Amino acid sequence: MKRSTLNIGATFLTCLFISPAPLSAAQFGLFTYEVVGDTVTITDFPEDTVGHVEIPSKINGRPVTGIGLRAFEHCRMTSVTIPEGVTYIRECAFHSCKELIGIAIPSNVTHIMAAAFASCTKLTAVTLPESVTYLDFGVFWNCSELLSAVFLGDAPAVFSQSLFDLGTDVRTHHDLTNGSVVGRRPKFSRPIPVEDSNVTIYYLSGSKDFTSPTWLDYPAVMIDENVYPAALWLLRHDLPYDTDLGEHPSLLMAYAFDLDPGAPQLSPVFDPATNTLSLSFHADSPGITYAVETTTDLENWSTVGVRLSDVGADGRRTAIVDRDSPNRFLRLRIDR
Repeated sequence: MKRSTLNIGATFLTCLFISPAPLSAAQFGLFTYEVVGDTVTITDFPEDTVGHVEIPSKINGRPVTGIGLRAFEHCRMTSVTIPEGVTYIRECAFHSCKELIGIAIPSNVTHIMAAAFASCTKLTAVTLPESVTYLDFGVFWNCSELLSAVFLGDAPAVFSQSLFDLGTDVRTHHDLTNGSVVGRRPKFSRPIPVEDSNVTIYYLSGSKDFTSPTWLDYPAVMIDENVYPAALWLLRHDLPYDTDLGEHPSLLMAYAFDLDPGAPQLSPVFDPATNTLSLSFHADSPGITYAVETTTDLENWSTVGVRLSDVGADGRRTAIVDRDSPNRFLRLRIDR
């Protein structure tokens, strides 16, 4: 059973969410899980595991659809992959994962419960998919380095007044479907004011129920994707959304191929079995056109002889050319 304490100033609050041992707990590698109907919920994971953690999409043929109460609390991983089948993330699921620097919330998640990512003190940016309809209080409380929260859809139908802090008011929940207050959480004796949060809310033009220049008392910015097609990528890498990529060739290259800005690297691969050169690359960044060309003299480049695969679900495609000369080369050209 996991249990934790929230430290607010000099006041210590015992978290109200206590997870009992699952009635049907089972083990799959390092993951403890329980079967819920025909699905699986992850309920526990070793706290001393470091590096990247990939949560399985299926266990014994059943899809993983939930991250349970305190499942990864206090874990030391630096990044985690949550499978696309997950639809809910329970209270304190990743609470106090203090080494966590990156989190991708899947596009099917609808509910994120209280303090799910609280005290992830190295988290700098988060993107919330349009599927999210419910955000509980303090989801990102005490994420002291969190600078940007990007919403890809409309404002959640039900949300807490205090998502990134513990607020100065009661834990008011708003229901946008009928304009009512649907619930309240008790006041804390020493609440953390909004001013202590450095986060800025970003939302896309056309999204509903957000407001600028503030939303829920947090700074809020509407992004016009037609004007700033690279905005989401830039924010994900802690860069200003309005950075002019034309003035930063290395950033433009990284954006075009969806790479880490610090290490944009691509190189062809020779396959002796087929006597071909191939080059795989990210190929669907908005506002970018791609062309793969080949040559034998490094002067006259052409697309003749280059075979391109379709763009896959992951946004990548592969170019292949026969190596009919020892001096056969490939290059990838991008335009914006």
